[in-house]
Amino acid sequence: MRGIAAFAVMMIHFKGILLPVIEIDRHTAFLVAAVGFVDLFFMLSGFVLSYCYRKRFLANGVRAELWPFLVNRLGRIYPLHLLTLLIMAALARDQIEMAWIPVLAENLLLIHAWGLQSVFVLNFPSWSISVEWAAYLLFGLLVILSVGRRFGAGCIVLVIMSYGAYWYLTSMAGVPWERLSLLRGIPAFALGIWAYTIYKRADALPVAIISILQILGVVAVILLMHLNAPLLFLVPAFAVLVIFTATDRGVLAGFLSWRGFQLLGLLSYSIYMLHVPVWRISAVFWGKFVGSPPLEPVPAVLFFLTCVAATLGSAYLSYHLFEVPMRRLIRRAGRKRVAV
Repeated sequence: MRGIAAFAVMMIHFKGILLPVIEIDRHTAFLVAAVGFVDLFFMLSGFVLSYCYRKRFLANGVRAELWPFLVNRLGRIYPLHLLTLLIMAALARDQIEMAWIPVLAENLLLIHAWGLQSVFVLNFPSWSISVEWAAYLLFGLLVILSVGRRFGAGCIVLVIMSYGAYWYLTSMAGVPWERLSLLRGIPAFALGIWAYTIYKRADALPVAIISILQILGVVAVILLMHLNAPLLFLVPAFAVLVIFTATDRGVLAGFLSWRGFQLLGLLSYSIYMLHVPVWRISAVFWGKFVGSPPLEPVPAVLFFLTCVAATLGSAYLSYHLFEVPMRRLIRRAGRKRVAV
């Protein structure tokens, strides 16, 4: 599911290649509303991290587990974040001025989406990684709260209030959405933790019922995105998909078990972080060897496919040759610090 979400976000940004010649948004708002897949990322992150760490946190305590957890997460997200930030800074070197220093510092510290900036620059998709980092810092507290009987009700209320406030402030009050990123990420992350605590109950249902609920969830997501519905309605549909697909039963779970989707899921973070730098670099080479940005259908489609293929290839190489080695290096360094 993460792989599909990452691919969809890439399509949102790459649609700018096709827009001058193919007016996609005249027919559907799907690619506009598909930014909501980032909220699915937050939810899946809460779910997966609970699957991997919740029992450990509850058994050994937050104090014992928080540092290894944060080191592991930093080793997963930071190397590629830093690499893509440096690439985008190099590509924009002629535009960088002294005023950019605070922006660069916030990006380096992973706090640029904590309400500090009204516009995200450089590798702009990394705003969600900044929100993820905030969620990681709160993970121990959320795990403790998740033991309580009212955690689920609290998550639902938090989602309604946060996403309702987000819709009002962005749509009615004119507040830049970039300043409100935490209003999206933290509630969705908490909802993912709650989904983990209850998904095994769904496993008791007959597989036919699970399949029907999965299909209804997919239809709801597609319809809501087509209509560009507020995230307040889209996030619950994502929750249904996460809970009933996590059982590893049903038609959607079988569909997602295909090897291609498994590989896409493995490369999801790489695709998400690399697609904008790859797009920018591809545009430079296209302009040098082919000409100005394509304004005719066939060249535009060719450039679009070039960017997609280059992103997937770069993601594969990055994951195996850069991200995995860097993750191991950072984890070893973290373990040495604990030992000392």
